[in-house]
Amino acid sequence: MILALVLVARAEALDLTYDDALARASEAAVGVQVARSEHAAALGALLVARAPFEPTLTLGGSWFSSTDEGQAQFGAYTSETTGFSAQSRLAQAFATGTGVSLEFTADQSDSSFLLEEFNAEFGEPAWGNKLAIGLSQSLLQGDRLAWNLRGVHAAESAVSAAELGTEMARQEAVAGAARAYWSLSAAERLRAIAVLSRSASEEQARITRALVDAGKLAPVEATRIAAALAQAERALLDADAAVGAAADALATSVGLPLDTELRLQTPAAPPPELPRDDAAVLAAVRSGSLTLRLARAAVEDRERELRDARHALLPELDATAGASLRGYDSSFGASFDELGAATLPQWSLGAELTLPLLNRSDRGAAAQAEAALVRARIDLASREGDVETGARAQLRTLAGARQSLDLAELNVRLAEETLAAERARLSEGRSLQRDLITAQADVDRARADAEKARTDWLLALIELERLRGGL
Repeated sequence: MILALVLVARAEALDLTYDDALARASEAAVGVQVARSEHAAALGALLVARAPFEPTLTLGGSWFSSTDEGQAQFGAYTSETTGFSAQSRLAQAFATGTGVSLEFTADQSDSSFLLEEFNAEFGEPAWGNKLAIGLSQSLLQGDRLAWNLRGVHAAESAVSAAELGTEMARQEAVAGAARAYWSLSAAERLRAIAVLSRSASEEQARITRALVDAGKLAPVEATRIAAALAQAERALLDADAAVGAAADALATSVGLPLDTELRLQTPAAPPPELPRDDAAVLAAVRSGSLTLRLARAAVEDRERELRDARHALLPELDATAGASLRGYDSSFGASFDELGAATLPQWSLGAELTLPLLNRSDRGAAAQAEAALVRARIDLASREGDVETGARAQLRTLAGARQSLDLAELNVRLAEETLAAERARLSEGRSLQRDLITAQADVDRARADAEKARTDWLLALIELERLRGGL
């Protein structure tokens, strides 16, 4: 029962249009899935790069207790202190190189003192509050917005590159599926030609045997037609194998099991009019090529990195400022009133200059960035040449394939007319069997050449669209 179900499942065929094949390939291709995961990782890295400019809130607290002893003018004493402390701090860093913080702390303590000589104990609770604001500004290096955002810009460039990489992977997957679809279509048409050729050979073999039996043809003609029939059988076997291989390639490219029977629903379209303006086609390829867009983006990234590396040669200068108000009393309310009255203010101003004496690290980084820019420009020029060479080759292939198809279709008509004439002459005894076999082979070859020219045209068109980024 299970085996029967498996056989039925394998016997089911899938109707597949050209558009369906491309859609399946764009989703199922391993390269596309990997590229999408890399894009997701790049988006995560962008979040990390933006994190330093997010506000942070810090809350803390502690409880404490201590016992001590000492010597004072009134004699020996023992002290005991208990209390707690709480802190909160809100900080924000900006892309301008500015840092701002606001901090509030509150602490409470209960202290008691025991004078051993007088056996007297005294103490009182105490509350302390502090409200402080801090400001820092990075100068020289930090006065440039692009420098402070260099990590974010690098992460954004990585996201853009990942997006282009995902689209490149999709284009490659779609192009592969398109090639596999039309290759299977061509293989099926070639198999149909082989079937017709075998049928024609079988019919001619039947006629030849009848003529040999009637004594109208020599026995050697039966041998010749038998050899031609064997050749037709071999050609059909080869065509069946080619169809199987092409079907496996298409199933793999669209993410289907290899034992899926595929029924192609989209016929091969007739060749369109050739583009009249090759310069316009080449310009479209240069502007739309994903490979070139990625290489241009790499050059822009290296240029930005070189600007940042040269800016890093400046020394680091940081200015700081701070102000605070304090309150201290025996109760929380009184200490807060004192803080509000601003009777205990504090402030500070400062600056710090960091000046590497040899600055080897930054000078080396600038030299590396400059070399990386040179390499990126060389790579862009090389890729531009490769893409244009490929586009020109595909334009020539398209033109040649169209002309070859026209000639092949003409050859098919002429070969079929010749075959019909040879059959008529043979039936009248005015032709030889080998002439008929030759004419049949010419028809088969002309039909195969026509299919090959049509397939070459389709594949060249697919490759041109891939170079242009238009699939």
